[in-house]
Amino acid sequence: LRRLLSEHGVEDPDDVADLLADANIEADSLDAADAKTFAGKAGHDLARGIYTLSIVRRSGAIIASASAHAARIIHALRIYAGADGSGDRVLVDVAESIESALTLMEGKFRPGVELIRSYDSVPLIHAVPERLAQVWVNLVSNALQAMEYSGRLEIRISHADGKVWAAFSNSGPQVPPEIRKRIFEPFYTTKRPGEGTGLGLPICRQVAQEHGGSIDFESDEDATVFTVRLPEAAEGVA
Repeated sequence: LRRLLSEHGVEDPDDVADLLADANIEADSLDAADAKTFAGKAGHDLARGIYTLSIVRRSGAIIASASAHAARIIHALRIYAGADGSGDRVLVDVAESIESALTLMEGKFRPGVELIRSYDSVPLIHAVPERLAQVWVNLVSNALQAMEYSGRLEIRISHADGKVWAAFSNSGPQVPPEIRKRIFEPFYTTKRPGEGTGLGLPICRQVAQEHGGSIDFESDEDATVFTVRLPEAAEGVA
């Protein structure tokens, strides 16, 4: 840009080139006539105006993105806190429910975490949205802590035997055989002090059972998988 502007008589080409570069204008997009328009004070003012407009446009895009993100977080928080209803059961899309929980936990997804989604098309379930949100938040939080925030977290949604399956697989260490019988026991935790109460998984089991479903897990050297199975909504249920 500096060379092109200098060749066509633009005074102070360094300053004008900096303004144009900051506005994401490349030399390849300018011809000789374009370059000459930036000569003189009027040309310098034009470059500054282009730069200012580019800042406004980018700021608008940032605001729009931030607003949409805030709206998703507020929606997820309302579901989690039960502010969207009185705790009554409604038809729930499991994928949407899980995505709301993931929105709540975006801050915990560090660069070392690879999140993989594998969502089949499945029937709706009849559930209390805020109770389900507690399950997903607990399972995702446990998976991230097990991996020490570095590894692969895969979430799979499928359907079999009249039930919707939500499986959370993490690449963290294998669950030791000696503690597997206690993993759903209230207040039992292997986490460091201050990191857990030992109530997350018991709550998950309680919520699954409240909804006529179940939760179990498998663990080996490759992955630990917690699977929640919830009955699909009966036909005609609203």
